[in-house]
Amino acid sequence: MSREITDTNNKYANQELPDGRNCFKIESIEKKYGKNGGEFFIWKLKHDKGEGEQVLLPNMMGGLLRALGCTETEPNKFDWDTFEQSGKCFLATVSHKPDQKDPSKIRQHMSEFAPVKTDEIAF
Repeated sequence: MSREITDTNNKYANQELPDGRNCFKIESIEKKYGKNGGEFFIWKLKHDKGEGEQVLLPNMMGGLLRALGCTETEPNKFDWDTFEQSGKCFLATVSHKPDQKDPSKIRQHMSEFAPVKTDEIAF
């Protein structure tokens, strides 16, 4: 047996967003692939209290892509470019809840997406 050092910190979404309804400005979006090959996106966002990240699976992004005005080619299928979203803003509600499978882990959730005009943002 050999000694190991294992970092169990979450490599993604290490900057939490504040709970509640907030306006967010997109800094960047990075597409990643999990161990099983499934894709997910890391959204780097600014808000009035600082910066943070939100990890979203594709099935969680329909409302957000609609709020951003992305083209919906057929129901729940979108044609969009991650780079073109930089600088856009949206409203969303953030909450933190225990994971259903492992209540010792807290998961950050984002929902209730709505459009907002970039020129209405104070930050």
